[in-house]
Amino acid sequence: MSSSLTAPEACIELEGVRVNNLRQVSLRIRHESLTVICGLSGSGKSSLAFDTLYAEGQRRYVETFSPAARQFLERIERPAADRISGLPPAVAIHQSARGDGPRSTVGSRTEVLDALQILFAHAGTPHCPGCGIAVCRHSPATAVAALLQTVPGARLLLGFPLAKARGGPPATPEFWLQRGITRCLLNSRQTPLDQWPHGSPLPPDTIFIVDRLKADPTQSSRLEDSAATALQLADILLVLSDVQPAAPSVCVTVDDRPWHQIIYPFRLECAGCGTEFSDITPQHFSFNSPLGACPDCGGTGTAGDESSVQQCAGCSGTRLAAFPAAARWRGATLPEVCRLEAGALMSWLQMAEQELSNSDRHAITPAFRHALRRLDLLCRCGLEYLTLERSMKSLSGGEARRTLLVAALSSGLTGTLYVLDEPTQGLHPADTARVMTVIRELQQAGNTVVVVEHDPTVILAADEVIETGPGAGDDGGRIVFQGSPERLAQQDTATGRLLAGRHAQTGPAAGTPRLRDLRTPQHWLRLTDIHCRNLVGTDVEFPLGVLCGICGVSGSGKSSLMTETLYPHLLSRLQPGVRQQPVSSRVASISGTEHLESVLLMDQQPVRRSTRSIPATWLGIFDEIRALMADTHEARRRNLTRGMFSFNSSRGGRCPACEGRGQVTVPMQFLADIETVCEACGGRRFRPDVLEIRYRGRSIDEILQMSADEAFRFFHANYRIQTKLNALRQAGLSYLRLGQPLSVLSGGEAQRLRIAAMLAGVPQDLPDTPAGETTAAQLTNSGRTLFLFDEPSSGLHGNDVQNLVACLDFLVQTGHSVIIIDHDQELLSQADWLIELGPGPGARGGQVLHSGQPSAQGKGVELWRK
Repeated sequence: MSSSLTAPEACIELEGVRVNNLRQVSLRIRHESLTVICGLSGSGKSSLAFDTLYAEGQRRYVETFSPAARQFLERIERPAADRISGLPPAVAIHQSARGDGPRSTVGSRTEVLDALQILFAHAGTPHCPGCGIAVCRHSPATAVAALLQTVPGARLLLGFPLAKARGGPPATPEFWLQRGITRCLLNSRQTPLDQWPHGSPLPPDTIFIVDRLKADPTQSSRLEDSAATALQLADILLVLSDVQPAAPSVCVTVDDRPWHQIIYPFRLECAGCGTEFSDITPQHFSFNSPLGACPDCGGTGTAGDESSVQQCAGCSGTRLAAFPAAARWRGATLPEVCRLEAGALMSWLQMAEQELSNSDRHAITPAFRHALRRLDLLCRCGLEYLTLERSMKSLSGGEARRTLLVAALSSGLTGTLYVLDEPTQGLHPADTARVMTVIRELQQAGNTVVVVEHDPTVILAADEVIETGPGAGDDGGRIVFQGSPERLAQQDTATGRLLAGRHAQTGPAAGTPRLRDLRTPQHWLRLTDIHCRNLVGTDVEFPLGVLCGICGVSGSGKSSLMTETLYPHLLSRLQPGVRQQPVSSRVASISGTEHLESVLLMDQQPVRRSTRSIPATWLGIFDEIRALMADTHEARRRNLTRGMFSFNSSRGGRCPACEGRGQVTVPMQFLADIETVCEACGGRRFRPDVLEIRYRGRSIDEILQMSADEAFRFFHANYRIQTKLNALRQAGLSYLRLGQPLSVLSGGEAQRLRIAAMLAGVPQDLPDTPAGETTAAQLTNSGRTLFLFDEPSSGLHGNDVQNLVACLDFLVQTGHSVIIIDHDQELLSQADWLIELGPGPGARGGQVLHSGQPSAQGKGVELWRK
């Protein structure tokens, strides 16, 4: 291994890194360069990029704060390394950082919504949610200007109603005579106040007359003086005109003649119904603020308990309270603007900026710049079809990752280390170049960019490539190559061979050979007249008994079809007792469900990781192992039940010093806490008396230290345990230790663990309990289950995709049906049937372009439609 190195001060230098499976790794990464870290899944890429580079960058940044400030921040552990130098402040986008909270939307994550809130608060016009008319606060000058424009030349009576008088003064004529008010309207007639009985209160509907004159520009000074008098004494200016204004008005009779009533409020008040509102601010347009959130749903857009979730009736899903939701700017409300696709919204804002007056331009130009920069990045990353109101939870994995990428890249930082986790995952090949252009601009702006990636296109575009390996787990953790992409293609490494094979594929017939013959669909599942996002009146037929792939450009409707339509509608029919989120799609009819008994989905939700969660508990075999330990002669003699072999229960046999973690935390006040091996148990999690119990010569700790391969041979007589362990081996995780914390798994390992759980009959959409595992196993073993996978190749190296294909084939061979959404051409080339959606994203998508078998050369539809 060799590499051309720059001066030490221009590099990030690492020496003796020992994080997770990394073995004394030493290397240099050039500043202001684009470096790609590649290698097999589990070989140490994430440990190097995130657990070392990003973690140390964050830790050093936090240490620049004062001790008083650091006590409110998360303490970050120092990575195990001899020396790390030249490290700038770090920003990371990880696979698991989707931001799927109930209030997380595309607009809030990209901060475009923040800019729109400022623009609507400054340039928008409040409207009464009840009457729908504009609500504004007038001054004497603005009231007179509006009056001269509305009823020019009309005879006017200027005054105010007693009900709107300031401070609630006494309703006696003497009080008002002292303030220069001599006339009023009583019983529809003009009446001198001195003719009203002395000391008698005036009726509540009394209207005082301040002045009588014509709406003439020559009288503007007198009009303003009269309006100012009304402002001193009341909250509104009430005008009676003998000419009907263009806008709708109330007609009243005065002295047997018709007059038209016009109201100019001096407070923010509706002239129609009299409702008074508070001054509108940017916080009123935020559903994360108590001022702006819908009071019924709290800004989530949904209402109801966990068993019945539905769209909020109070806000109709807009998340906003009624008053801010009714405000308009350029004829549109904020919810209406948030329903525009990003590309259309960008054009709309550009036109709005051109229409700004000079007085507004200086005040809100920064907000325009803020929004337009982020919308431009959304469009350039291939997300021009997304709307700001779209919840992050509804996005596909690739869409969510690119949305987070936009949020990070739009900050305009320089001299920063950006660590990106597979930014092109979930992208159609046609969109990869667009994302790479944005990433390259980020590097050229003076930043150091480190990308963890498997895509050969990204690897070949890097300035330098670092490959970890040679294997995964304990067989990895070394640097097997560092240098240019061109030199990597000449190396005998996992990625080098992959790149060499890519270069060798030059002819039109080149492609991945099929690993088996095409299978013929046994039955069909038909959905008609689908309505979901950009799917409008779409009919789709899904083959059963085969491996079916759904492909198409990003945003063409793949996730809408499978995860938002097919899955929830089948679940409600096949498993009505399973609780689910509200179904946002409509389907006219579904036929073919009689050929299925259940449906299971593996979506893009991240694996729930913690130091206490291990593969043995994830796959549901730890309970059976504990039962075997408790059934030994020595355990029965000591009356040790299966609960004593749990490190998660305080009533079990876990080590009391570390509470079953195997490590203890040493608090360091304002510095990061230190994790050390527990001296009481030596990191073995259990009490000594529990560790003395042996099953076939092994303690519970020694069994948890076994790899899946070792445990498979060890439990050769236990079919249930072997079946689930074999799922790990099928998924390419034979090296994974049963007691390895899930918190240290890479993204690819976590993805394969979920696949292994599906193979083992422990899907993650059922309760994580023994009862849930039993139900799942029954569904998986029934032979009539439809398995749905959303981007199963996420986080996988090209070599790992073959294991994935074998896993999916195994499900089909045992009588199930499998449908996948993916962009990986190697995976799609092995499908028996392909459904392509398109032709474009958003409104230009949602159509079935092709439904049939792949081409004879074994390539997917997307390849021969380029």
